[in-house]
Amino acid sequence: MNNYILVNKKPVECKNISECGVWMQKNGRNILKTYRDNMLISTVFLGMDHSYITGEIILFETMVFINDNEDYCNRYSTYQLPNN
Repeated sequence: MNNYILVNKKPVECKNISECGVWMQKNGRNILKTYRDNMLISTVFLGMDHSYITGEIILFETMVFINDNEDYCNRYSTYQLPNN
């Protein structure tokens, strides 16, 4: 699996896993957390390609938790969600 960091919200492949680890320690993975009533919406930068097959790299994940239970999960290839 390839590892990435974000530079101006764009993924850049790391030279080695140490570079990725140092970046993660300094910058963290959280992109956005929103709380509303009993719901948490969380988007994170994964740092590691989660596509598992050929095609677009998958580096971002949004999850929705209702009453602390996972209710929704989707993964994306870009920082910004595609327009529907």
